[in-house]
Amino acid sequence: MKYILLNIIAFFAFAIGNWSATPALAQYDWTGIYLGGQIGAQWVESRASFNFPGTVPASGSKTFHGTSFIGGGQVGFNWQPSGLPLAMGLEGDVIGASHDHSGVQGSVHGRLGWAINRVLLYGTAGAGFGHAKLTTTVIQDPGDSTSFSKSETLVGWSVGAGVEYALPFSSHWLLRAEYRYTDLGSIDLSTPRSIFPVNVGPLTTKADFRTHDVILGIDFKF
Repeated sequence: MKYILLNIIAFFAFAIGNWSATPALAQYDWTGIYLGGQIGAQWVESRASFNFPGTVPASGSKTFHGTSFIGGGQVGFNWQPSGLPLAMGLEGDVIGASHDHSGVQGSVHGRLGWAINRVLLYGTAGAGFGHAKLTTTVIQDPGDSTSFSKSETLVGWSVGAGVEYALPFSSHWLLRAEYRYTDLGSIDLSTPRSIFPVNVGPLTTKADFRTHDVILGIDFKF
């Protein structure tokens, strides 16, 4: 699914690039502070592994996938040197995801783009953060189980690319489409040996968290 959306972004960039190249449009200046909102979809990948060095040693891993709706806001600043097609900027955003009811996600990232009149093709990279939770449930018999949990706010890295378009009827309103990959790192959970309610431990588990975001956004440039 995300590859289809990336192809849509590429087509959108090609179409508005041709439109913006018409002589009727004056050269656009991307310099300024902007504030806006965003919606989109997020694909989550998490690989969990466990190690149980007990009387009968056991270990293994499993990858989990999830999809959710995301929405939030962003604020940033662009600077375009006079006479050059380059635009540089810094942006911060905060989003909420429908699969995460206990925290928010976000990033602080730099942007570097190539301005083609009212079209900006850009790449972005920076730091990403998000709330994550790891829960390990051990079942000994159908009626005997115990769970161990650990929650953390993880800080990792983020990279992506997008296209932004300044609407022709106003110098203030900007539309964007963006793809972003974020690696938040991992959570490690070690449990002590326990006899009740089940005989378990010591047990170590680990899970890493990665996201793929496809975002549609609107900004107002001051």
